[in-house]
Amino acid sequence: MNKNTKNMIALVDDNMANLKLLEMHLKDSYNTLLFTGGKAFLQYLNSDQAKPDMVLLDRMMPGISGDDVCNTMKNNEATSNIPIIMCSALTSESDIEMGITAGADGYLVKPVSRTDLFDELSKFFKQ
Repeated sequence: MNKNTKNMIALVDDNMANLKLLEMHLKDSYNTLLFTGGKAFLQYLNSDQAKPDMVLLDRMMPGISGDDVCNTMKNNEATSNIPIIMCSALTSESDIEMGITAGADGYLVKPVSRTDLFDELSKFFKQ
């Protein structure tokens, strides 16, 4: 990727306040796309639009859950290589394990701090 171009991160959550908080943390370092739910995000992925470089994905959403979105992406050759970090209020070891089993490459517990977010992103992007 060109040094002068910011990576694009898709933010997927059914709660606009969560989306805006993540966007606020990321806006200076990354381009962001906001989606209020799994269905809208999957429709975007199936379009001819540019694919994001990473997805921050809520697990608990009405309709299509984050686990379902994750499974769909990881089972599609066109999107299987896009890193997914689950962001969830589900905090037990079994909940985290379920998110990873669904295909997530990382897991953050809400509320997500800026420090934890950037620590996780640094595993995938050079800062």
